[in-house]
Amino acid sequence: MNFSATPSELPLRPVEELLDASSRWYEVAQVHEIPTPALLVFPQRVQENIRRMIQMAQDPKRLVPHVKTHKCSQVVQMQLAAGIRRFKAATVAEAEMTARCGPDEVILATQPVGPHVLRLAQLAQRYPQVQVSAVVDHPQVVEQLGQAAAKQEVRLGVYWDLDPGLGRTGVRTWQQVLQLQEALERQKCLHLRGVHVYDGQMGKLSPQQREPAVEQIWQWLTPLVARLQARAGKVEIVVGGSPSFPYHARREQALCSPGTTLYWDLNYGHRVPEVDFLLAAVLVTRVLSRPGPDVVTLDLGTKALCPDLPRRLELFPTLGTEMLLHNEEHLVLHMPQPCDWEPGQVVYAAPYHICPTVALHDEVWVVEGGQVQGRWPVEARRRRLEL
Repeated sequence: MNFSATPSELPLRPVEELLDASSRWYEVAQVHEIPTPALLVFPQRVQENIRRMIQMAQDPKRLVPHVKTHKCSQVVQMQLAAGIRRFKAATVAEAEMTARCGPDEVILATQPVGPHVLRLAQLAQRYPQVQVSAVVDHPQVVEQLGQAAAKQEVRLGVYWDLDPGLGRTGVRTWQQVLQLQEALERQKCLHLRGVHVYDGQMGKLSPQQREPAVEQIWQWLTPLVARLQARAGKVEIVVGGSPSFPYHARREQALCSPGTTLYWDLNYGHRVPEVDFLLAAVLVTRVLSRPGPDVVTLDLGTKALCPDLPRRLELFPTLGTEMLLHNEEHLVLHMPQPCDWEPGQVVYAAPYHICPTVALHDEVWVVEGGQVQGRWPVEARRRRLEL
């Protein structure tokens, strides 16, 4: 892989190159046994993506991958085996699933509120060998976490949530950080781990815009962290997502936090040519009806395929389909040319947005060498796991 190309040298990556349909790697011998719609996962491709993540970061200790994409303990275990010891989670259920696997740390990257505050402290009590931490941007939450940690007799870590321009959560000024730090210093059962900086807006930029935009983040972030370190000592910087991964990885102080890279998808694969990962999750669907010679209805409705992007999938190996309808159980496509597919015809598809698509499935079918090897539960798609 070559990550040294400058943004001006990087055109958008062709979708057909991402699909690599000519190799037929996505096909499954026992597909007739799989009820559709279903999600297939290819562990050998996941393993290769883990290897590429580590290669880009140069050290597995510099990775804090997000589990929100796969929500699956088997994928966490694969990363642990590769030397990755710390993870981020979007929900308490994801944090619970990850803690069960025995990492060094799990960070709840969504600020805990309501019952989740106590739930997080209970998780730390249940798994004392795991550092349980949370991302925080409000003094009130600092106080609530401190009280919950004291009640459960545990010590929770916190990361100050810094907003690099996304405008979703976090603080931006030293005065705001200082308010958080002063609140923390009144709590005996909390300790500062570092700062958390998520730049989700980078996925909407062109390759030519991303590198200077990441540089602007560091120009703002560096003096802010320096002031925090002068008051609190050394702090760690957990930064970025998948689109900005290659740029943050160039800075040795950065702990990089990609997530989609485990399964990858067509949206990032097409728009973020700076990184080169393999599609490792594929949908399998069947034809339900043939309303016309060039119209196909699949059993891949919004309950199995995320509907948040205008373009939602590509079929293997057919490109150029047009979505006519997408309802709860049906997807109606206009084909680029008439086809002879009949009801029951098996069709493979790659989604444009994998993370929320995974969350629509209770389990994934595990495929190696063209053969089904079993099924993995998507454990953390639930909002609550039982401790």
